[in-house]
Amino acid sequence: ESLKTSLLIGFQIGIGVAAVFTLLGLTGTFLHFRWVVLQHRMGVYKVSLAHGPVIRDTQFMGALVASSIIGFTAIVVVVVLVTVVLSWKLSWEIIWSYRTFI
Repeated sequence: ESLKTSLLIGFQIGIGVAAVFTLLGLTGTFLHFRWVVLQHRMGVYKVSLAHGPVIRDTQFMGALVASSIIGFTAIVVVVVLVTVVLSWKLSWEIIWSYRTFI
């Protein structure tokens, strides 16, 4: 196949895989947050307003959004590179020609 087709396939697979992993990660984060809030409400932890100024909440949300975007992009890049190497005819023939040496 051509490089254009390999890139198209790679991006489709990469976006799909990254979407699944990112959604699973965000769901896990939200479930953990809910569990901690419920523990606070049951009195497991004692918290005062001095422990959590609002500025720390905004920094946490910014870091969560940034790490989600960077993680999504990193997964897409890795999957695209692997898929292009395996699906592009030229690179596959080069790999296959070295099969006796591997």
